[in-house]
Amino acid sequence: MDISNLPWSEIIALLVGTITLLLGIGNAKLKKILAETKTNGGSSLRDQLNRIEQHVTHLTLWTEAGQHLTAKPMFKSDQNGKFIWINTAFARMVGVGLEDLKGLGWLSFISDADQAKISKEWDESVADGRRFEAVFSIRNSYSREEKRVKAQAFPVQANTSVLGFIGTWISVEELIDD
Repeated sequence: MDISNLPWSEIIALLVGTITLLLGIGNAKLKKILAETKTNGGSSLRDQLNRIEQHVTHLTLWTEAGQHLTAKPMFKSDQNGKFIWINTAFARMVGVGLEDLKGLGWLSFISDADQAKISKEWDESVADGRRFEAVFSIRNSYSREEKRVKAQAFPVQANTSVLGFIGTWISVEELIDD
């Protein structure tokens, strides 16, 4: 049975049922355990899980807000290497928003001379769950200005699974100035 898409309360109820069968827990104890899967105004297990989920959501929102303020162009992709988020600096660099870059749309902003090579290298990095690093030319959609960028992306891992990648594109001129 795949429980990955079930709500927490159903997962807990399944676990409680399984434990009850295995340990022979009495009806009174079972009722107490099941009560913990429902909110009661603050002290139940469900209430504590709700607070944790809320804190994680707030942390994520604050982190992404801060990432929009940085001058360094940043992106996030899913585990398949498809872009799911960019910051304001990234949008400015290429002259378009996330909708145009989503999925593998970002490849269309890479120069024709570099596109096939970069696409292959990106696919290999994603398949292997390893760091990506490359230098290539991009074209700003709005100004038509072409520039060389150094791209880096690192896998975000939980245990042995790659959740996605986080990376940046930095203008080569900026690297030389530093």
